[in-house]
Amino acid sequence: MHRLAVSLATAFALTLTACGSAGVPATRSTPDGTVQWFKGQAKARNYANEWDALSPGLKARLSRAAGRNVDLGDYIFMRNKLQENPEVRFAEQFIDFASISSPRMSGANQARVTVGALGNNTDLGLVRLQRWELWIRGENQPYTGTLGDPAIRAEQQPDGTVVVVQQGLEPLTFTKGEVMKYQVLDQWYVDDLGNMEQQFLR
Repeated sequence: MHRLAVSLATAFALTLTACGSAGVPATRSTPDGTVQWFKGQAKARNYANEWDALSPGLKARLSRAAGRNVDLGDYIFMRNKLQENPEVRFAEQFIDFASISSPRMSGANQARVTVGALGNNTDLGLVRLQRWELWIRGENQPYTGTLGDPAIRAEQQPDGTVVVVQQGLEPLTFTKGEVMKYQVLDQWYVDDLGNMEQQFLR
């Protein structure tokens, strides 16, 4: 397992799992709410949802630095392994002491949020993207991606068929009868890790 996958999972275990703020609702519709939402997923050990909250740009930078694709499987494996790490368990004890700052907007779709506990602060960058979700009858989880991301996209056909095209895999075709819902939402994603990111990209 490449050290980038280890570093990414470790950073979020030590920083984002220790970020709580009673007054911030957990919602992906705001920058600070996204950090709070991420904290809830980390506490529940829902690592697939943690990975989902990382922007395509951040994932691409990590993969380039690793020299290979760093994927969900890498992330879940390392997050499970990190439960054996006493530093991670120690960090999680300080959730109640952590804070999430009000977002500082740097553009219509960009913001920064400071998070931390006991004087350990990290300034995270977040970006608002258009997220698509394709729900298929009989399946519990949707196919998802962001508009403009070449890694995975959904193509709607005039007859109601939807084709999911993912890099490196055969296209998946779903008929109109199989498609339960296709929607596009505005959601916030973690786009950079502030002062932590350079240690991963060296």
